[in-house]
Amino acid sequence: MEKVEQVAEIEKNVANMPEPDIEFIRLGEVVKLFGVSRATFDRWQRPDSEYYIPDFPKKIKMGNLSFYVRSEIRAYMQKMIDES
Repeated sequence: MEKVEQVAEIEKNVANMPEPDIEFIRLGEVVKLFGVSRATFDRWQRPDSEYYIPDFPKKIKMGNLSFYVRSEIRAYMQKMIDES
């Protein structure tokens, strides 16, 4: 196969790949999903807190806003269910 054909084949394959399904959700929605207060959620996030959850999905900062990836939150919730 010639170089031009190889490049065309790669471009075709890349064009047919599905877009990643990433959805950002705000902090308030995460708090609602877990059914806890904002104060409780903040304790889960603080490393100096006795309630700290080190494997909780990390927030993504964009300027002054904090977001979480919905699929990571769902996976963490499923992990909690599986471990209970």
